Amino acid sequence: MEENLWLKAMREYWRDPVNVIGPPGALVRRCIKGLWIVLSIYVLFWIAGPSQVASWQLWMEDDRLAHDLAWGFTFASALCFAVVAYAAEGSKPIRIPVFLPVFDGSWRNLKVHTARLHLPNVRVSLGSAFAISLFLMSLLGMWNYYLHENIRTGGASVAAVEGSTSRVAEAEAALAAHQTQTREALAQVDAAIAQTSAGSPTGRSRLVDQRTRLMTSAAETEAQLRAELREARGATVEVRSVAADPRPVDGIVAGATGVERGIVASFLDLMRSGVVEALLVLGVGLGLAGGTSQIGVPKARDEEPEPEAEPEPVEETEPAPPEPEPDLPRRRYVLPEATDQDRTEASAVGPHAPVQAKAPETDNVDPGAPEAQPEEPVTEDDLDDPLAREYYENNKENA
Repeated sequence: MEENLWLKAMREYWRDPVNVIGPPGALVRRCIKGLWIVLSIYVLFWIAGPSQVASWQLWMEDDRLAHDLAWGFTFASALCFAVVAYAAEGSKPIRIPVFLPVFDGSWRNLKVHTARLHLPNVRVSLGSAFAISLFLMSLLGMWNYYLHENIRTGGASVAAVEGSTSRVAEAEAALAAHQTQTREALAQVDAAIAQTSAGSPTGRSRLVDQRTRLMTSAAETEAQLRAELREARGATVEVRSVAADPRPVDGIVAGATGVERGIVASFLDLMRSGVVEALLVLGVGLGLAGGTSQIGVPKARDEEPEPEAEPEPVEETEPAPPEPEPDLPRRRYVLPEATDQDRTEASAVGPHAPVQAKAPETDNVDPGAPEAQPEEPVTEDDLDDPLAREYYENNKENA
């Protein structure tokens, strides 16, 4: 079974610690960048995406469509800037000639200098506008979501306070009504007891028992009402209140600009639709643009020479007058005199005194070899070198 080349390349790369540690001082930077990438992934999937989904679902009836739109905007916002940057690096800008006035002291010496203004091409320009639109749409969605949550939380607090106040008022009103009824009933029983004659003890005893039962029942009911009142005063009422306006940003923008809310809402929806269509139109074009990412590319590589820029037209100027040549001091070249060391070295390699020719030896001589001719003596006429002549004369005197 053949080995997977992908796994082999990754294994060989991570096996070498130089690839992980990098040059001196790069380990800390790589660790920080790795943590930043992890944070970006966390923000993308657990913060930005769910927040966008919640903001789109506030005013859209189809929750599934809102979910897909929100995630599409989130991924496009995360990748669009990098894609546009790669497209800008892999494409040539548009060069537009610009005439710039140059003032040299006064208006009479006004000159026009030609320069070239480099502008991004159509694809990069539209991609930049698309990236800005994605950022603004995401920001608008988050603003609408946070403002809606703020309004809803404030409405819930007001409703909770009003609900708690009304419950306490109802408990107090019930207790007051019960006390009034109890006093009226007791007054009627007391009046009946007072009207009963002393000669009918049975009727008086019945009224007294009735009054006792009424007071006992009234005391129990009053205790219950007082307990409910204490509970109403000490309890925290939780009330869920939903804001009636799912798009409060439209109202705020309309109030700030003085335009009708319907026009503002339609304009914002038009912007959302335009960004969606731009994502459809520019997505493939930006994705297929040539990029020059340096991630994973070794530094030691043969870089292609940059194209030579077109020479800019330069106005002809009068040639400057030639500068006079400086007068050089006159010098006379004198040969150095020979030293004793120079004479010693010259005598070691120079000519020698004439040597008399010796008689050729006959022993161990090859008969076929040519005869050696005797050396000719050196005469004064042959000594053209002054040093050789001087050496010859000295040796001649010493001989």
